[in-house]
Amino acid sequence: MAKFDIILFDADDTLLDFAKDEEQALTQTLIEYGIDCNDSIKERYKSINEALWKAFENGEVTKEDIQNIRFTKLFQELAIDKDGYKCNTDYLEALGYGSFLIPGAKEICGELRKMCRLYIVTNGISRTQYRRFNNSGINKFFTDIFVSEDSGYQKPQIEFFDYVFDKIGKLDKS
Repeated sequence: MAKFDIILFDADDTLLDFAKDEEQALTQTLIEYGIDCNDSIKERYKSINEALWKAFENGEVTKEDIQNIRFTKLFQELAIDKDGYKCNTDYLEALGYGSFLIPGAKEICGELRKMCRLYIVTNGISRTQYRRFNNSGINKFFTDIFVSEDSGYQKPQIEFFDYVFDKIGKLDKS
């Protein structure tokens, strides 16, 4: 008999290779905007994006602010006359098709599914995350997927996990 009835998995960099997905989406989007997608530009974007997500976790900006600011700021710094908000929309669309798996993720999920219920708990934008899981082929192993945007709280806030546990139903949290 299995020791656990339920396992909660994080998604990015646990099951899905977010770095590869992000790289592919960023490159594709910038190329579509006629921008030379070199390492310097990618690193600057990542720095801006990480700082904004950190500010979000600290309650300093909203998720909408991130989506409005990250490409706009990048384009301003690079003196590129492009619509940052539109670029962000296109980037999120491209990111939603990213479904690179961490090596062994599919196999471990397949084996664990035989022993217990699996759930995904992840931060991010719901539409993007659900599409990534559907494209990855691992969604069939999971009873449900919980994305922070749907709960109104970010991992690791207790309110996010209260939301998840409420949706799962009766369970032994230990």
